[in-house]
Amino acid sequence: MSNDQKRDDVEDAVEVMNTQEIPDDVDWFLMQGLLNLVELGNNIGITLSVKGVIISGICISALEYLDEISSGMNATLGPDYAEIVDAIIAGSKENYPSPEDIMAKGHISRGYIHLKDACYFTPGKKPMPSTGGMLWRGKVAAVDGFSLGTFSYSES
Repeated sequence: MSNDQKRDDVEDAVEVMNTQEIPDDVDWFLMQGLLNLVELGNNIGITLSVKGVIISGICISALEYLDEISSGMNATLGPDYAEIVDAIIAGSKENYPSPEDIMAKGHISRGYIHLKDACYFTPGKKPMPSTGGMLWRGKVAAVDGFSLGTFSYSES
């Protein structure tokens, strides 16, 4: 994609963002800025504070989250359940617009925030999980604060 096309996409996204109504208890920048960019396919490192718990990971679109869930469930459950898992995920995907639909219609689903490679951080302790990360989904309205970027842990 050319820089001109990216610039046009960003300008279109900003126009869409400015037409969305945001509930009073939700951070407008998180909703209108970051999550709209993420739903358009731009993953962003983020650290969240949710009711006193610190969660850090890569913010991904709802569609990518569902793809990751499908892969994980199919790997865990095996081929006997693949058709069932795929049907459940396909039904769930119908609730979320594609990036093309977002740009065309200005509709962005924002009730939840999705992370991959997510870890919980507690002062003085190793992150959970201590190796790798996990998928995480939470309500946007439950986010008390956020920082751009992800935490990391070092024993030293």
